[in-house]
Amino acid sequence: DHEVGGATRTNVDHSPRWQMLRDMYQVASVVLNGRIHLHCNVTKVEKLGGGMKFTEGPVWIPSGKMVVFSDIPNSVLMQWSRKGGLREYRKVQQSNGNILDLEGNLLTCQHAGRNVIRANPEGKVTVLADNFGGKKLNSPNDLAILSNGQIWFTDPSYGLRGKPGEIGGKWVWRIGKTGIDVLYKDHDMP
Repeated sequence: DHEVGGATRTNVDHSPRWQMLRDMYQVASVVLNGRIHLHCNVTKVEKLGGGMKFTEGPVWIPSGKMVVFSDIPNSVLMQWSRKGGLREYRKVQQSNGNILDLEGNLLTCQHAGRNVIRANPEGKVTVLADNFGGKKLNSPNDLAILSNGQIWFTDPSYGLRGKPGEIGGKWVWRIGKTGIDVLYKDHDMP
């Protein structure tokens, strides 16, 4: 950290997301009055690929120096790297949100799979959540991971395409060491 014009300038490089931003976009942050302001030195926007229908859920995979993201309607995870360009990462069931867990495994919400899965670096997939009390989840959408390893995810009904859900609500869930439980019920489409 160092002072720049009365503000503290920090080149953040300790998390995978910040490393991706720093490496790809030369981002630095400036803290002014307790708030972080990002400064990006990109001078042009460059199209890196096409042919996808609807993309979401980008996640930086440091070990592969690549971004992985969901092409939801095509039921595929795509990857992009400077070295390899754009290509298919693996087939999925209309995945949406992606994030790395604390061990570097890829966590993915799947609309059509109606689940949250974990893929280890070798590609082995484990279902972390797909039902509650024997009733299928709606269509898990986005997720976050806490520093204690808990996984929180949203479960709206977008992927049901007008069909009724089984669990009786569109909620925010938590996956912990002892299973899955509801965190928040008072939102129409989390």
